[in-house]
Amino acid sequence: MTKTTTQPMLHPPAWLAAHGLTAADLARFAEELRVEGDTLLARHRNQHGSPIGWEIISPRLPRPSSRYTAGAQGGAFRVFPTPRFRLVLTSGALQALAVAAFEGHRDNTAYVGLGGHLGAAARATLTGYLVRWGVQKVEYAFGKSDTELGIYSAADTHIVGVAEGHGFGPLEWGPMPPPDGCWLQALSLSLARRRPNLQY
Repeated sequence: MTKTTTQPMLHPPAWLAAHGLTAADLARFAEELRVEGDTLLARHRNQHGSPIGWEIISPRLPRPSSRYTAGAQGGAFRVFPTPRFRLVLTSGALQALAVAAFEGHRDNTAYVGLGGHLGAAARATLTGYLVRWGVQKVEYAFGKSDTELGIYSAADTHIVGVAEGHGFGPLEWGPMPPPDGCWLQALSLSLARRRPNLQY
């Protein structure tokens, strides 16, 4: 008889739990995440699914900071693609986790973090979602910082070019800004609104 092993439940660092991220939220991305003390590490992959580095997310004030492990390349943080109707793009892994949790992890949606820029691996990954994985709706879940707006512009230019180059039929795309200026903050406020009604 073959024995199966289950991965231990991954728990978010305390500062992320305080914002509303739960072990269940991390479980959706479990193989792509590691927790080391108060630091969250998110794996980035290229368009072929090969690991190319880790995004390191640390609690810094006024907002968390992200950087890469030494020698790492920025690709895309995501679960390995399967056909999805909707693609939500964010500027990084933490934002992807927060949007997914805020929305309740919609089954028809792929949540992708671009790691702060749109490099070759990230562009190829987006092309794959459109050409191979059947995405018909793209939403840009970026904030208003200059960095995020720059990624938004680059991603939009690439996706429009792919759609036109492949002669796609109806492809919807447009902005989906965080309701409170930051997806992690939006998740935190959502938790605060729900908390008086939670049953323990």
